[in-house]
Amino acid sequence: MSATARPDAGPLAVPTAPETALVALPGGARGAIVARPTVPMIQLRLRIPLPGALLERPAPAMVLGESLLAGAGDKDRATLAAAIEALGGQLSAGVSDDGLAIGGSCLAEHLPAFLGLLCEILVGATYPDAAVVADRHRLAEEIVLAQSQPDVLADEALRRQLYPRHPYGAPLPRPSALRRVSARAVRELHRSLVSPGRAVLVLAGAVETGSAEQMVLDQLGPWLSRPAPGGPPLPMPLPPHAGPLRFHDRPGAVQTNLRLARRAPRRDSPEWPAAALANLAFGGMFSSRLVDSLRERLGYTYSPRSSVSHASVASQFSITLDVGTEVTAPALVALRHELGRAVALGFDEAEVEGARRYALGTLAFALSTQAGVASQLASLLSTGSEPDHLSRHAAGLAAATREEVNRAARTLLSPVGLTAVALGDASAAFDALAAVEAAELV
Repeated sequence: MSATARPDAGPLAVPTAPETALVALPGGARGAIVARPTVPMIQLRLRIPLPGALLERPAPAMVLGESLLAGAGDKDRATLAAAIEALGGQLSAGVSDDGLAIGGSCLAEHLPAFLGLLCEILVGATYPDAAVVADRHRLAEEIVLAQSQPDVLADEALRRQLYPRHPYGAPLPRPSALRRVSARAVRELHRSLVSPGRAVLVLAGAVETGSAEQMVLDQLGPWLSRPAPGGPPLPMPLPPHAGPLRFHDRPGAVQTNLRLARRAPRRDSPEWPAAALANLAFGGMFSSRLVDSLRERLGYTYSPRSSVSHASVASQFSITLDVGTEVTAPALVALRHELGRAVALGFDEAEVEGARRYALGTLAFALSTQAGVASQLASLLSTGSEPDHLSRHAAGLAAATREEVNRAARTLLSPVGLTAVALGDASAAFDALAAVEAAELV
């Protein structure tokens, strides 16, 4: 074999979902237990959905997530952390996507005690005044930093356009709103929010299914017996009105942050495996068309990419492009050319096969560890999918034909109807961009 010859990629390996026991828990919670005795550890994931009102005004929920582990019962933050570490464990909490996410791990032999500590937190988190003040101040400083980042501002502008009058379109909270959140308000919010209703609990690791279920019932019983609020689920978003590209002026910016997006097929859609491959071939991996064109050949940007994300009631296809101010217009022309080429001509067999191997390889890697299995299942269950989705999706990725991928691309990648925003120096970039794209300055 010559020095430049590539080894054969070998047969295509199709991962399968781990055997998962679903458990209907008291209070409306759903449990999933996976026996994966690769190492003597247990991974835990708990997701509690946030109501729309808290997504629209997220400051109290963000402080709650930051201060949830600041104390429970007679334990302060340091004592609680020491108790968790004594079990060979770790635990973290925070608001993520559209829910409160709690995750951690412990040595398998200490699972009952670990669940007991978790119950103490869920039932008796104390939110000491001083800890809440420190946590809300730190969060406010993080928001100040985030709101100085152009990519954050561009993403917010895109969400407002893509999700009109919906909680998903809400901006980050103002630092002043975070600083106004009191410990008393967080304690009151905890009583209404941190309940088992619609919660998802996942355990993955060196555990036997039946005994793990009983441990959950024994140790989390005081929390599972709490009343579950009957708040409405998140509404479905209204269809976005694409309209012209909206250019947000940022005087003096040396880059323009371009964002284009549309709704994508949901995970349970028959079209999703083919659409996933179309996204990867277009811009979802380093060997994609978008990288080859806009980075390698034209040199307009360092890391162009496309992606699909799944939330509870909507999925989103996004294109992210950060380019020098002077090439804003030509970069957008090149992007729309690549979108049109993908829709009109499709992808060839080599591109589809490369995307397929990448998709199946990353899925197999995600399922290769206890932590990966737990996180995958928590994400699936909290967005309405079932554990067997992993096997069905892998089979769909393996079976999708080039024709199916190109048919999905005609909808997913169509340059018509994309919601588009730009953030940059309008004095230097807007006129040239408006000459090639319907655009308005806001």
